[in-house]
Amino acid sequence: MILFLKFTFSLDEFVFWANVNVKNNIISSQNLNISRSMTSRSGGEFIYQCEIDFKKHDEMDILRYLNFHQDLLFDCFTNERVSVRSELLKTTTNVSNSIYLTLHPIYFTIDFKQNSVVIYKFQKRQK
Repeated sequence: MILFLKFTFSLDEFVFWANVNVKNNIISSQNLNISRSMTSRSGGEFIYQCEIDFKKHDEMDILRYLNFHQDLLFDCFTNERVSVRSELLKTTTNVSNSIYLTLHPIYFTIDFKQNSVVIYKFQKRQK
């Protein structure tokens, strides 16, 4: 069904990736990125990932909508391939803890419903 919709209506594909740095239990920097995919995915299929329960206004373009709801998109993909690195720095008078979280690029497409947006993640076929 998604494949039919993709070719019939040319659904846009997007890429989402993120870096979050936490120092002493406080987010020190956060970089959430969304862009249009430069190439179409092949050798796999789009599967349901999540749904964002916010209606898209007619005057808002797709990329602006996704950037406006990037925190919800981040929540949607938190169970995906993530790298975590932790550093503990200890001196005689101070202890500092840093955590670096990287969410690797995820290709996805969207389908607008009446009051929400459904997110479909690209998944490669198993060999």
